[in-house]
Amino acid sequence: MDIIDRLSQYIPIVKGPSHPLSFNERLKHTLIVLVLYFVLATIPLWGISTEISERLRELAWIFGSSFGTLVTLGIGPIVMAGIFLQLLVGGEIININLQSEEGRMKFDNYQRFLTFVFILIEALVILISGTLKPDFSLGVPPLLMYLIIFLQLVIGGIIIVLLDDYALKYAITAGVNLFILASISRALMIRLLNPFPPTEGQTPTGLFFVGIHLLLQGNLNEAIGVFLIIATTISILILAAYLQATRVEVPLLMARIGGKIMKFPIRVLYTSVIPIILLFAILIQIENIYMWITGSNQIPWILTRPNLIYNLSIYGLSYLLDLKNILHIIVYFLIYIIGAPILSYLWVISAGMDARTIAQQLAASPMIQLSMRDPRILERALEKYIRSISILSGILIGFLASIADILGSALAGTSLLLLVVIAYSIYEDFVRNNVAHLLPIIGKLLAKR
Repeated sequence: MDIIDRLSQYIPIVKGPSHPLSFNERLKHTLIVLVLYFVLATIPLWGISTEISERLRELAWIFGSSFGTLVTLGIGPIVMAGIFLQLLVGGEIININLQSEEGRMKFDNYQRFLTFVFILIEALVILISGTLKPDFSLGVPPLLMYLIIFLQLVIGGIIIVLLDDYALKYAITAGVNLFILASISRALMIRLLNPFPPTEGQTPTGLFFVGIHLLLQGNLNEAIGVFLIIATTISILILAAYLQATRVEVPLLMARIGGKIMKFPIRVLYTSVIPIILLFAILIQIENIYMWITGSNQIPWILTRPNLIYNLSIYGLSYLLDLKNILHIIVYFLIYIIGAPILSYLWVISAGMDARTIAQQLAASPMIQLSMRDPRILERALEKYIRSISILSGILIGFLASIADILGSALAGTSLLLLVVIAYSIYEDFVRNNVAHLLPIIGKLLAKR
């Protein structure tokens, strides 16, 4: 692995600030990162003929991608490198001590190296799979055309990586968070509030204006259905935000600080949206395999979103009298409610989030004054909570994602849940940076007193 350390030294990085940045400075750099991202998302790749399915577009939003532009790869390479490396470290395939400064530097070097490897891999996969098709009508030799598109994809991926590094060192939060938030929130706003029609003479594409248009036409049932879709979307966002903020306190793991007893908190959504993203990616692969085998451009109907509210507004209760539709809803629900907990539990085991690993980290941490330092005792205290909470986390996140898709929210449930998790993470970073900025001021006030 020493060769990776040596190679990573030649990978470009952004130099950190020479002085501590104030909150306002970080806010300014955050806006710069967002503006640059949106500019990159409007620069098209030369020489392509883009055709993208709606399902693949949802996946693009999740990875902060805009197909056919310089940000086609999005944060995909960064995320894949992080997940892959976390699995290697969590599974003890690679021995890195993340508690030490040297271990963290080694982890960062490996992640930078893997990120650039995944940039090359994903650029090749996009071209080989035909996701982006060259426009051969330009008269450029096919091999040269593929090479030009490949180089554009790689350059765009490198720019995103550097922009993420810049945000991590200068902005309020990581660039990964900003890109996902910008991508999904933009898609959601367009889906809900776009007042413009796709072509002249047609109805607007924003659901709010579609609902008003249907009301003016006297189509009450469909108008109610559209407004229920908007209400469902908002309800899913609120419920997901509530669950994201909810924590379970482990009462048997205690720290005594100043005579007070503090309990160890664990998020209810312990594995966050990772299980749903993995499940969503698995379903995409199943769809691709199905289309490759059958030679069809249609995905299996059992994996399509049921969109119950829309179908009821069109067909009425007769839609539910068809056993095929009932089977579709039940199977779709079971895929998420069973698949998500399994992936959640496997992720906890493989990514170093299990009770044993957490107990070892807490026992070795000098920052926490524990009343008991034996990792075995801590592991037993954590085990019955972490195992249950990992499964519960998968069930809850699977339930929300499936219900959003079954009812037919404005975006896929996976996108909505990821939007909430990222927004909450940015909020926490926002508060943390603001508090860090206020600490020197508080210190001066206390010194005067």
